[in-house]
Amino acid sequence: MNKDDLQRYFVAGSQDFPTLTLSEYEAKIVAIMQTGITAYQFREKGAGLTDSATRLALARRLQAAAKAANVRFLLMMMSILHWQLGRMAFTLAKMTVTFGR
Repeated sequence: MNKDDLQRYFVAGSQDFPTLTLSEYEAKIVAIMQTGITAYQFREKGAGLTDSATRLALARRLQAAAKAANVRFLLMMMSILHWQLGRMAFTLAKMTVTFGR
């Protein structure tokens, strides 16, 4: 990864769009990915999305959308989701992220 990959870095989670349904939030993020951002950080925090299965499914769908849009996908959230997505190492869009030691 080089600095150009982070020129237009967008960070958001469902808590940042409290008036939207989960489907509307997802559609909004996918639309934002089409505007020229170079990286998207999925940052789910607080009580916005408490069901871990729903959170994991959403993360996977947004990861796929980022890959399709050629946008780097970064995941910064609860460690339980990190574990569910793959503790050792996994590829997110064009970036490899390692969790654990």
